[in-house]
Amino acid sequence: MKLRIIILLNVVFFNATAQIWQPFKNRFYNPAINDVIEFNSQIVIGGSFLADSLYLNNIARWDGSDWQPFAQGMMGGINTMTIFNNQLYAGGGYLTIPNLTNPGKIVRWDGVAWNKLNNGVTSGAEIYTMCEFGGSLYIGGRFTEVDGIPANNLARWDGTSWYSVANISGTFPRVSAMVVYNNELYVGGYFEFVNGISMVNIAKYNGTIWSDVDMGVNSNVIAMVVDSVNNRLYAAGNFTGCIGSGMLFPTNVAYWDGMTWHGVGTNPSINPRALCFYKNSLYAGFSFEEMKANNETLKYIAKWDGNEWQSVNKGVNDNVIELKVLNGMFIVAGSFTQAGDSSVNYVAAYTDTTTSVHELNTVKQEITITPNPTKNSISVTSPVAVSAYSITSPTGQIIKKQNQKPLKEFSVDTSTLPNGLYILLHQWANSW
Repeated sequence: MKLRIIILLNVVFFNATAQIWQPFKNRFYNPAINDVIEFNSQIVIGGSFLADSLYLNNIARWDGSDWQPFAQGMMGGINTMTIFNNQLYAGGGYLTIPNLTNPGKIVRWDGVAWNKLNNGVTSGAEIYTMCEFGGSLYIGGRFTEVDGIPANNLARWDGTSWYSVANISGTFPRVSAMVVYNNELYVGGYFEFVNGISMVNIAKYNGTIWSDVDMGVNSNVIAMVVDSVNNRLYAAGNFTGCIGSGMLFPTNVAYWDGMTWHGVGTNPSINPRALCFYKNSLYAGFSFEEMKANNETLKYIAKWDGNEWQSVNKGVNDNVIELKVLNGMFIVAGSFTQAGDSSVNYVAAYTDTTTSVHELNTVKQEITITPNPTKNSISVTSPVAVSAYSITSPTGQIIKKQNQKPLKEFSVDTSTLPNGLYILLHQWANSW
């Protein structure tokens, strides 16, 4: 009778570590791309840019191989885009669209043509941000009237009509960013009061009542993003501290956990314009090169590693205005023409294949070996493809070694092994 063999699991990961910038086709020039969004499974860019085709001015969509137009394009800048009721909405400043009179700073694409939202913004300068909340579309910016209704810097569109939401006021007030966190709408910008009550540069709205966020922060909020893994709201801008607690934020980035503000790092001051989570890490885009205390230069984009801000593959050579993860790609947009060692055209896709310790541990926990103990063979299931394995003794002696085509499920013959304790080692090539 054959005695049983017990297999222990150890995992050696040989992953191809790389940080890659991927350019898109060179079609645009001056001055910048302001927003990026996914619509109908395509990447859409909007901004204040000209192109080699009039029909690509200020907005274009990527079909996988080249940039394509929306009808005849548009003149005038787009600041923000969003999807509402399965249609693409674009807002900005002096939008001028062929065959559409007085679009009022905001339009929607029905799949064939651009359409007005009644009269849109009828008094004011620009729309900076849009966000869906409670079944309506909220717009924020610098304006005082929407569709003839008084609305100071914030308004709501229900798909048919416009409504005033709140009086956002102060010295040169504006709403620059909005996001939904814990079922409330958070509004950030440059303001002092909401409906006459002190709420400085950031406030929250539950659909009925406005509340302050620890009395606010001491300068403008430009970008916000939600960390869904840890349930935190990250904010960035020009602020350096919280008014209520007095806590300082020297890098101009902080997170709100629903009760308290926390700073993100101590050096350097980066004044981000964009925030995004990619592979569970926080990235920030900004408008200047910043030098850390160790003389490392952060070139317009940085990654938070949990302890400090790190450079991102040599960075880019000009403003980063927007960061988004779309179609599985991390998209960086702005006014730069160089990303890492690659020549790009205001927009690039960044890929980081470096696997974190957390991800390695997760993979190890998900690998299974059955049956164990075994007699004649084992079946191995792994969440990533295994390209080689070896069986060793507890002292490290290699008993069996096998290269194979990458497989997530495979069998190992143990029929020739004498009774004992063995260690199975996996090797896999990271293909992210």
